[in-house]
Amino acid sequence: MCCCPACARGWRQRALEADDVRALLWAEVRRLVTGGDLAATDDRLPAEVSAALLATRQRATDELRRSVLAEIGADHRVVLHGAVDPWATGALPGLTPDAASEVDSVVLQCWNPGEKSISDVAAARSEVPSEVDIDAYVTAVAAQPVGMSDHVRGLGSAGASELHLYHLGLAGPARWADLRAAVRQAHAAEPAWR
Repeated sequence: MCCCPACARGWRQRALEADDVRALLWAEVRRLVTGGDLAATDDRLPAEVSAALLATRQRATDELRRSVLAEIGADHRVVLHGAVDPWATGALPGLTPDAASEVDSVVLQCWNPGEKSISDVAAARSEVPSEVDIDAYVTAVAAQPVGMSDHVRGLGSAGASELHLYHLGLAGPARWADLRAAVRQAHAAEPAWR
């Protein structure tokens, strides 16, 4: 969570005092860390604080993306890495309500075979404009990349139309068969996959 002066101005625009928000965040982080469950994600922030934090973050994200897109120009295919969870951070951050309508394609992290990846693709397909592709980012770098073909088939059925492979250089020859199987499955499912 960012607590910079620009974010603090965003909170004030939503009638929240920056020092109060910072104190709430600090107390909540301490509570979560003290509890020992470092995977905990449920917080006890007041709803209006959470809404202000997310709205401020999304506004900054939209401004940054739009300035980058303005520099790129309209003659390029734009692929945006993102997540359906608006609070997601990292290389595939949460999509804002406007993000998908400003790009050609959204790539979702689908590294873990199973229901979560499938449901994320299905959710994105239902929320993202139909002219925007939903792409699946899969990997054979995981400890046991079992069932790559089934995984890719499920992602395609959920609405993914393009396969992105992570990270070919790290997969090594021992995992190439898994990656080939994923690509074969995607090609076998034409025209859904590209």
